Amino acid sequence: MARRGDERTMQFIHLYREYECLRKPTSSLFKNKIARNNAYTKIQEELHLSEKEIKNKIKSLRSTYHQERNKVENSKRSEAGSNDIYKPTLIWFKEMDFINESFEYRNSIQTAVWSGRTFIPTAAEFGVALTEWRDGEDTWFSTLPLDPFCTVFQAEVALQRAIRRVKNGKNGLINIFSNFRSSLEVLTGPKTYHSLAHESGRDISEIVAEGRAVRLFCVRAHAGIAGNERADDLARRVALTKKTAVDYDRFLLSHAKKVIRAASLEEWQQRYAERSTAQTLTSHGGFAQYLFRFKLRHSPHCACDPAKTQDVLHVLEDCNMFLRERAALEAEIDVQVSGRHFPEILGDASKS
Repeated sequence: MARRGDERTMQFIHLYREYECLRKPTSSLFKNKIARNNAYTKIQEELHLSEKEIKNKIKSLRSTYHQERNKVENSKRSEAGSNDIYKPTLIWFKEMDFINESFEYRNSIQTAVWSGRTFIPTAAEFGVALTEWRDGEDTWFSTLPLDPFCTVFQAEVALQRAIRRVKNGKNGLINIFSNFRSSLEVLTGPKTYHSLAHESGRDISEIVAEGRAVRLFCVRAHAGIAGNERADDLARRVALTKKTAVDYDRFLLSHAKKVIRAASLEEWQQRYAERSTAQTLTSHGGFAQYLFRFKLRHSPHCACDPAKTQDVLHVLEDCNMFLRERAALEAEIDVQVSGRHFPEILGDASKS
């Protein structure tokens, strides 16, 4: 006998199934705010739930359903006997099968990109993947490790590979799903300068010229869609574990400029830290005038004489607080420490 909670869940699923605008991205009403709001209102009236509770319930059901479905598929792939294949115990599991049907998985390729940094020095830090589904089953997949400097657009090499696979196949109608709207907009926009987008555009033109069709759809990431979740999982694995050479290592001009600038700054900082004359030449250091400029001291004047500004020249030539050090230096190099002798002192390595 079904529990009260299970009965209410079944009722919710039946209502959810009625409204394609809430569950089917390929529906013309999926992005229609009026249709979606009307659907939420109907479910609210029927089950006395808030819109937030409805959204959380949908997310929870989809996530649980796909977790259970993945367990079934993993047990099948492990070549377990028919008696050992995982069997979901949720009484509403079969009622949620419409999720797979709604995405037209027949003859479709699902692509997903997951990127993130790992703490494994020898592993590729980024990876992408694509997976092909037929009749609701995962029939083929490919994983591609990328270099860490790859951008979101470059990560969509998976989208380009999906289109190339369609081109090399013979199916009349192919649906390609991706969770990166920006890359799809670049691909379908009137102006694009990225080589990957150009290649994909050429392939699509050739597919259409053959009398076939390829449709591109943007789906939400981490929304419990089986194909998208599978591709995400594959991309995560390749980013963390694959030890082969990266599949795509081209970088943008902006990245090259960034690397060059960082190297220049590092070299400048190293020179600044190593050269003993750096503070003298730049006047950057613990001088009252310099510190006062950045509001790190109340006055730019020297403690030896409130009427004099403590800058580099004052410390080297006049400041009484450094009289002993100045006299010792003059005796060592046999040159008077004064402005007119600085070129001589700096020009002789033994004196500077």
